[in-house]
Amino acid sequence: MTQQLINSLTEYLQKLGIENANISFQVPKQKEHGDVSTNLAMIYAKNLGKIPKAFAEELISVVSKVEGVEKAEIAGPGFINIFLKNDAVYQVLH
Repeated sequence: MTQQLINSLTEYLQKLGIENANISFQVPKQKEHGDVSTNLAMIYAKNLGKIPKAFAEELISVVSKVEGVEKAEIAGPGFINIFLKNDAVYQVLH
């Protein structure tokens, strides 16, 4: 599942001119913050001349199209919290 997210985000970032992006996800300490989260928008927004929160919105539109993603939300200055559909979580656990 995370590989699908990485592939989609990598492709999008390459279109913006960012090669070899270091994309990572963390498991939030609190369940209400999603199944995985990333600070990707805050890392690359400045390089692109964008505001992190606005760039996070762009990235959410990419993440939301990945099969298995239920929803994605912006938290704080540009963190992205990703919630997975139950069947996607079960697939990862298998």
